[in-house]
Amino acid sequence: KEPASKKGRKSKGDKENHRRSRRSPSVSNDNENTEDGFDAKEYKTSYFLPLTKLNDHITCQICKGYLIDATTVIECLHTFCKSCLLKHFEDKDNNCPQCGELIHQSHPSHYVAFDRTMQDIVYRLVPGMFAEEKRRRYDFLRRQNKKQGIIDEPMPGKKEEVLDVGPMYKCYQTKPEVSHHRQGDQTMVELSPSPGLGKIGRNIVRLHSMATINTIKRYLALCLWNDVAKYQELDVFCNNELMGKDFSMKFIRMTRWEKA
Repeated sequence: KEPASKKGRKSKGDKENHRRSRRSPSVSNDNENTEDGFDAKEYKTSYFLPLTKLNDHITCQICKGYLIDATTVIECLHTFCKSCLLKHFEDKDNNCPQCGELIHQSHPSHYVAFDRTMQDIVYRLVPGMFAEEKRRRYDFLRRQNKKQGIIDEPMPGKKEEVLDVGPMYKCYQTKPEVSHHRQGDQTMVELSPSPGLGKIGRNIVRLHSMATINTIKRYLALCLWNDVAKYQELDVFCNNELMGKDFSMKFIRMTRWEKA
């Protein structure tokens, strides 16, 4: 029998194996980190990124400035300033200014959408841009009011900034002919809802000749259900013929009414 004093003792080899087993987890973790290229010591919870690194993503490719009223082409998802894009449609062509893809042959503005998320990102990234844009719009409103003899209201004091990129004035506060094309070619339309849809307040409306069926459908949805978003549930017929959503009043007048 072994002496009592030697009971429970570990041999030299057992002690060495025990040391190795204690060290092995840390060694294996280090190997895993180096294999994955991840070093916990170099990991950071936040980073500083120069704004110039993001400029290509938050600037308009037409004016080369930061996006204002960011508007995205639905087909190719390229984004521009709203005024820049509409001016491009009016002065040049109906193609995307960046990739050249045709947006629509006659009504490209119907296939673009306001990109609120992108505009909020721009306002948050560029210091003071929101306040400056707000001041510019207020100055523009004052000039418009001065032309019409309207007394200016004082600019509201500094409050908590809310990212509202919509216009700071109502369309009816400016000259109607500026925003509604009332000096252009006009068309009178009589609307007769089918039985079951209900009645509308004004069934005879006057539209610009370039207004489309989509405009009428939005008006009807607002009158019938007080919800413009439901305009896609409506169909518009002329002389028992279904009208396409992009048909303009001038096109219908020349091809349908005159023949009737």
